[in-house]
Amino acid sequence: MTSYDLKVMRLQCVQTAGGATDDVKMQIDGVKRWPPGDPEGYVTMAVGNYRDINERYTFHGDWMNVFLYGDTTFGEDDRLGDANIPRESLPGVEFTANLSNEAQYVLTYKVIKIED
Repeated sequence: MTSYDLKVMRLQCVQTAGGATDDVKMQIDGVKRWPPGDPEGYVTMAVGNYRDINERYTFHGDWMNVFLYGDTTFGEDDRLGDANIPRESLPGVEFTANLSNEAQYVLTYKVIKIED
């Protein structure tokens, strides 16, 4: 049986949500995945910053939703942007997704095909 993983390689900040920095978290299919560890953890990013992520996540359907949000002290978290990544993307090829809503980030990823 063939399965597929999403390898999230890098995240780059193009524009913050309005301040000098964003405290960024990432959900994959509705579950906080990055940064790993502390469920309340986040990574502070400013314009021009990038973070190498190099994490893999297994597809459980035809699409995987990647959602960035900004941790805020008061009120709801900022919706920084999201993308739906298709499992059928050309395996092994590096792609970018523009995640923009209240900010703009570029996510670099590839789909990895796993043969049994």
